[in-house]
Amino acid sequence: MSLPARPYWDDYQQLSPAQKVRVLRRYLAHRVVDNEPNPITGSPCWISRHRKADGYGEIKFKGRSLQTHRLGVVLTGRYDDPTLVAHHVCERGPDGCINPAHIRMVTARENLLTSTITLASINAAKTECDRRHPLGPDNAYVDANGSRQCRVCARRRTRHHRARLVLARHTAEYDAAVARGETPDPVVIRMKPTTPTELPPVPAEFEPFGVFTEESA
Repeated sequence: MSLPARPYWDDYQQLSPAQKVRVLRRYLAHRVVDNEPNPITGSPCWISRHRKADGYGEIKFKGRSLQTHRLGVVLTGRYDDPTLVAHHVCERGPDGCINPAHIRMVTARENLLTSTITLASINAAKTECDRRHPLGPDNAYVDANGSRQCRVCARRRTRHHRARLVLARHTAEYDAAVARGETPDPVVIRMKPTTPTELPPVPAEFEPFGVFTEESA
C-alpha cells in the first residue's frame, strides 16, 4: 500500500458544502457493514465494495484514485498526514475495512510493530533466536539495517566465513603446487567445536524419549 503524494485533507477543504455531502454519500455507499463486531475493536468492520488487487478499498473522485480508508479519516475531521500510515486497529486492512473508527495515523515503523500479523511484529516479540539463544540485552544487538541479531550466532557465522576463506586460500595453494608437479600435504582446516555445552530444555508439550514402562510396552 503506497502513501498518497499529497494529503486528501487539502483537496477536501476546497470543496463546497454540496460537494462534501456528495463525497460522504459516495463513501457510505461503498461500505458493507459486517454482521458481527470485530473481536479487537468491538465494533463491526465496514468492508469496501470496490477494492484494489492488494485488498484495500478504492474510490474515484475528480479523476483521482483515493484510498477509501484514508478518505474516511478526512471525513471524520482528522488530517491525513501523507508521511504517516493509516493503521487498521482491526487488522483487516487487506480485507478492505474502511471504518474510520478502526484507523489510526501512525509512522511506518509503528504500523509494522503494532500489527500482530506482520513479520516485524512477530520477530520483535521473540525472546530467543532460531538456535534457542536468549535475545536479552547482553546477547542481542541491532545491525545497520535495523534488525535485531544474536551475538552468539553472529560470532558463529564469522568463524565459518573465515574458515571458508582459509580453505579457499589453501586449496588454491594446493592446486598451484600440484600444477607445478609437487606433492603437497592434504588441506586440513580445523575449527573449534560449536556444539553448546548445555542443550536447551525440551518443551513441556513433548513426551520424554526412551522412557518405557511395563504398561506402555
